[in-house]
Amino acid sequence: MVNYSPGAIALHNRQSMKLLSSLLHKHQQRRSLILACCNDVRWHGAIIRKLRAHCALPLQAVKLPASTRSLYGELHSQGMTYPANGALMILGLDAIAALNRVLLAFELEYQTYPDTPPVPLVLWVTDRVMSKISQFAPLLEEQASDPVRFWAIASAEPPAAIAPSSPPLESCCAGEM
Repeated sequence: MVNYSPGAIALHNRQSMKLLSSLLHKHQQRRSLILACCNDVRWHGAIIRKLRAHCALPLQAVKLPASTRSLYGELHSQGMTYPANGALMILGLDAIAALNRVLLAFELEYQTYPDTPPVPLVLWVTDRVMSKISQFAPLLEEQASDPVRFWAIASAEPPAAIAPSSPPLESCCAGEM
């Protein structure tokens, strides 16, 4: 977690929000891999809620269970359909028990099926997951954009305990895009 002032964190997160929104619009209706990084996973959902409020594209979020063995397999088993003109957000990688194996399989699947998914795929990661991607899926790291980094406010309540428009979230991602 970064130890900057709330104002500096809010400014950084506004810039990150604009960058992520821009990447999603730029890669609309095209397969692309985007890494969104925030080391406090409790903020991932809150940031996505804020992004939905400022991004006109349909954003579909999927939280992977800890028992996931294959990313594409899990999406298929959930009957996943890709949002037209939108993006697919993948959460929960940090909690997967067999993360190394999942990343190896995902890299192979991503290379094998070049048209799937036909939308931007946003992986919500932590620095630990980024390190695992570098180690076990280097081709994915090469194909992905530079990570879009978000910072959490250490003193704020966990987002699960607050409403989407309450002050801690606003201070995390304050301002208009």
